[in-house]
Amino acid sequence: MKKALVGSTILTSYNKRTYKVDDIDFNLSPKDQFTIDAAQEGDEPKTTTYAEYFKSKYDAEVRELNQPMIVHVNARTGNKILLVPSLCQMTGLTESMRANFQLMKDMAQVTHADANKRVNETKSLLAMFEKNEKCIEAMKEWQMSIA
Repeated sequence: MKKALVGSTILTSYNKRTYKVDDIDFNLSPKDQFTIDAAQEGDEPKTTTYAEYFKSKYDAEVRELNQPMIVHVNARTGNKILLVPSLCQMTGLTESMRANFQLMKDMAQVTHADANKRVNETKSLLAMFEKNEKCIEAMKEWQMSIA
């Protein structure tokens, strides 16, 4: 599992930031405690668990307390940032996906579509919007129109 994840990019659900996975720490979990710097919180240092921290700071609930922590090392500062996997989503392609010739060929057809095909798909989407009752109501509510 570690080999498959290290080097990939993840997106956190609570602040929508992307991070590169540098390591997986199987010795830590969201139920472990750490000390929040006084400089970060503006007063005395405080000890809390990772689960409590994410709940209080981001209102993000960690339901599975027995999961390893994802490690990201900030390239600029060298600071280690620990992330809870259940609050993250994978982005991009894995190495196995990149190695799959058929998958890459199929993706290229979609991502490198010619301009005429994209224009036609966009026109088709706009026509669907104009016929859909919910879309019509939403556009009226927002005082929008499709020209």
